[in-house]
Amino acid sequence: LAEAEAFYRDRLGLALTCRYPGGSFFAAGGYHHHLAANIWNSRGAGPRRDPVTGLEAIELLADAPEAAAIRARLGGDSLRDPWGTRITLADKGA
Repeated sequence: LAEAEAFYRDRLGLALTCRYPGGSFFAAGGYHHHLAANIWNSRGAGPRRDPVTGLEAIELLADAPEAAAIRARLGGDSLRDPWGTRITLADKGA
């Protein structure tokens, strides 16, 4: 879970809202959680390889000023997490 926290909290900028044994929960804007990472059935799993079952991609929506700040920090609007999940940033309302 340390790797998930380093990516989703430290790099992407989501707030770590809760830790539960084997799980970390992340959110933005004061919500309880938008995204969770856990090791309940996947301890030691490496990057997701196609074709397999699992989360392939997510899209994060942000207000234009916040999206611009995230893009500047990340160097673009698309990246992959440590497990190969494609993450795309989009402007809310665009």
